[in-house]
Amino acid sequence: MRKHIVASWLLHGLLPRSHAESLLGDLLELAGDDQARFRRVLLETVWSLLTRDITGLLLATTVGGGSVIGLQSAFFTLATLHSANPSQRAWGSTLAFLVGCLLVMACFSVVRYGVRDRMTWLAFAYIAPLAAAGLLWWIPGVQTMAEALLVVLSLGSLLWPRSRSSLLALVLLVMLQSGLWFSAVGLSLKPLATFWRHLPTDAIAMKPLVLTAFAISYAALMLLTCVLYAKVRRWVCA
Repeated sequence: MRKHIVASWLLHGLLPRSHAESLLGDLLELAGDDQARFRRVLLETVWSLLTRDITGLLLATTVGGGSVIGLQSAFFTLATLHSANPSQRAWGSTLAFLVGCLLVMACFSVVRYGVRDRMTWLAFAYIAPLAAAGLLWWIPGVQTMAEALLVVLSLGSLLWPRSRSSLLALVLLVMLQSGLWFSAVGLSLKPLATFWRHLPTDAIAMKPLVLTAFAISYAALMLLTCVLYAKVRRWVCA
């Protein structure tokens, strides 16, 4: 294996250790003594893995990231229509944000690891009750049913050993992602708003530099979120 240290490094960067070593052994067996064939098969394998990562990142960026903004907009529209009190606004806005965070991770995970992955289905399982509790509190009985479903889902995941680590990892990732979102917004807006404080808020929002800063922050945020997800999941599966 020492002869193939570069191949080992590439596969270990994309897969858990046990999977990477197993795949490297399969590639060596497939290529035999033909080094040219081994390099070709290795590059095809790495490209396939990278394509899956890139597709998952694009889906998380478009669908998942867009849902964070869309859900917040939908919540505040409903809160205005149904005269939500301050506590309902704070609680509902938080839940809508958590649903968006889960959608980002679920969109990346379903492409990168598949529907049968424990963290994938657990992320999707939490989305519906959290969305119902955060957006449909004004419908009688919906919030109670959503809360009961969340309790059952959480207890079931904690009592089932194979899902316990996935649940804890998912909670950790949501906390990290929340911190990343708020930090990115603060870092991109505050200095620019201070720089243009003599302008009205709507003028600041339309400045090309502000829009560029938002775009860069958003892309970096999505990339960092997906990298964190892959790292934490690899730690969980190790």
